[in-house]
Amino acid sequence: MWGYFPQPVELNLETRNNIAEILKAQNDRTSYLDELEKIVAVDASAGNARTPRTRYLAAQAALVLAEREYDAFADVGLVQPFEVNLRKKRELMKTATQKFSKLVDYEIGDITAAATFYLAEIYAHFSKGPDGVGASRRTEPRGTGAVRTGHRRAGLSV
Repeated sequence: MWGYFPQPVELNLETRNNIAEILKAQNDRTSYLDELEKIVAVDASAGNARTPRTRYLAAQAALVLAEREYDAFADVGLVQPFEVNLRKKRELMKTATQKFSKLVDYEIGDITAAATFYLAEIYAHFSKGPDGVGASRRTEPRGTGAVRTGHRRAGLSV
């Protein structure tokens, strides 16, 4: 499961984190996200070998992965066919809220703050439409892009 250099776990995750950063710099998003998933999985299976540093690295990786779920959720516009898009958005909402809720378990302040922010953003999507007043039932998105309601980043660097 852990691949090369499984022990010590902290060194394993530091190395994987460095590899992930290189992949990110090379714009290899698929490999970058795969490496982040491995970081989360190694930390989760490390048992007593977990350290504050491994939890931190895994929490950072899990936040990036959860942000991907948020983006998928935010990209679904509430446009016609409304019922189909609403159902899809609700499914994505469930997945995203589960991912962000799990981040709190890492007990890392910055990560918990980011998770809380994103959870609030997710719920705000259904309370405001694109104009900030009620949910939208437009048949076409305004402008050239999809309807997005209040999507913004937490401003935290991870």
